[in-house]
Amino acid sequence: MTGETSKKDEGGMSMTFQCPILNSTNYTIWAVKIKALFNVYGIWDALEPKGEVDTKTDTMAIAYLFQALPEQLILQVAHHTNAADIWKDLKARFVGIDKVKEARLQTLESEFETLKMKDSESLDEFTRKISQLVSQASNLGSTIENKRLVRKLLGSVPTKFIQIVAAIEQFADLNTMTFQEATERLKAYEERIKRPRKKMYMIDFYTPKQSKRNKKNSIVVNVVVIGSRIRKEEEVNFAQYEDDEPVVAAPLL
Repeated sequence: MTGETSKKDEGGMSMTFQCPILNSTNYTIWAVKIKALFNVYGIWDALEPKGEVDTKTDTMAIAYLFQALPEQLILQVAHHTNAADIWKDLKARFVGIDKVKEARLQTLESEFETLKMKDSESLDEFTRKISQLVSQASNLGSTIENKRLVRKLLGSVPTKFIQIVAAIEQFADLNTMTFQEATERLKAYEERIKRPRKKMYMIDFYTPKQSKRNKKNSIVVNVVVIGSRIRKEEEVNFAQYEDDEPVVAAPLL
């Protein structure tokens, strides 16, 4: 929110200025803008006087200050009789708040840097944590850049995402990619690796002459499961076949 004031320049043209409205998170930048605005009007000395301030300048400074304050705060400082006392009161109220805010921002920064996705977490759960930190920082007047969010996301996921992360880093422009786009790519990959895989078998045949069992109609094979964590070897009997006949093996389910 802003309030408007106007001033005529040397040529008689009217200039309009917007007074920023003070709130619980913007005191530092608000004070900088007020100083610049009051310098334009020639009334800055009323807020930080170096000598005696005439009544007209002081009254004008109070009027402009009130335009830059919310109604509730005006009621709290209206008992002061000059602009300098109002300015000191505001500074005492909000500088302490700024220090608390700065400490909280440092805590959020530390939490952001150390945040890592656990193997047991879903991508939605992890990105929700990042979004909460971003929202908390925003409420304190700080913004985390999008490219930093993207790099944080890609650098914090478990090793199961290593293939998609490597592809994104190699082929995408991380400086222009949005956090939402990076999240969607990782989620698509996450859904893909969640799908159950059909077991495939690699069968190592022994011919009857090579068989460890010298029995008719029987051969020995090694069965190795591919695509899962199970690896085993079994002996399997097959139907009788001649040495010169091809053997066709169907997938074992």
